[in-house]
Amino acid sequence: MRSPDADLYCLPVSTPTYEELLASARFFADRALRDYTNDDRRAVLMDAGTLLEHVSKALLIQTNPAYLVELKPGGFDHLLHLTGRGDRAPRLGSLRTIGANEAVTRVQKLVDIRTSKADLDDVLQVRNGIVHTGAFDETRTRQLLTACLRYCEEVYHDLGMDAPWGRHAHVVQTLLRQSWTDVQHEVYRKITAAKVRLRALMGQIPKSEQAAVAAGRQSVLHPLARRTVRTPTGQLYVAELVDCPVCTHAGALCLGHLREGVEWHKNSPHESEDPNIPAVWLQPEELHCHVCGVSFSNADEMQLAGVPPRLEIDGNVRAYLGGRVADFQVPDDFAEGSWTVD
Repeated sequence: MRSPDADLYCLPVSTPTYEELLASARFFADRALRDYTNDDRRAVLMDAGTLLEHVSKALLIQTNPAYLVELKPGGFDHLLHLTGRGDRAPRLGSLRTIGANEAVTRVQKLVDIRTSKADLDDVLQVRNGIVHTGAFDETRTRQLLTACLRYCEEVYHDLGMDAPWGRHAHVVQTLLRQSWTDVQHEVYRKITAAKVRLRALMGQIPKSEQAAVAAGRQSVLHPLARRTVRTPTGQLYVAELVDCPVCTHAGALCLGHLREGVEWHKNSPHESEDPNIPAVWLQPEELHCHVCGVSFSNADEMQLAGVPPRLEIDGNVRAYLGGRVADFQVPDDFAEGSWTVD
């Protein structure tokens, strides 16, 4: 008599394919890079670890499907399924393959990989739950993500294909430039995220209304112009409205120190006239735009973003110094990273 459970052992076993592994790698790469760009580090390394696993397994299965088999008792049944002879192991309930760490190790034995194994191990420790995703600071997270991307570039090259980074291609190439400083990487990330938010915002608004919407969003910052303001960190600045260096919309808020001095006026028409004239300018330290949502938080970031190190002050300087000190808080609905963009 045939057992009612006999058919359970004859169910088809799902075997991964090269195409499926590559598609999954693209999915996790897109998600990790999207979160990195949006400064959401909570899952960047977890997704990067899965990317490592699936890229590695894609190379292994393309080279020889048997390379995915675990070297454990009973592994021969799994080997049969991976090599197209699953009919000889009909009682196998589910296919078991190697884990992420072993997949990377095997790839490194098959291919000349230059990426640091120690960095890849750190990524995989997060992926496997051994190390908490918050254990690494912003700089180390970027370094580990870069190591993952560099490894993937090497694997894709061995597979004879261009790395499928899609919309993140420029971000990836920027991360792979080791000569960039941490500040340069951070400014580039902020600008990229701001442009993504801007496209998402303007994509929902008719073109004829976009200028009015932008002006309306910036208007919340206007009351702080030409005022002395105190930031949440306790810095005392003066504020001025400028064009945003990222989205170019007028009315972004620039915060900085008011400087003054005496300068030689080279255009004095008469030698007998005093060539020294008083000068007052703003030394930029922060910038916030309510249209694209970008926020630069120090003078180095401002300079790399293209903001001049000195903004000339025209008109009545007393306007900056009158009245009480205003408290400045970046509005919650545009603080960098607070918008979710799919």
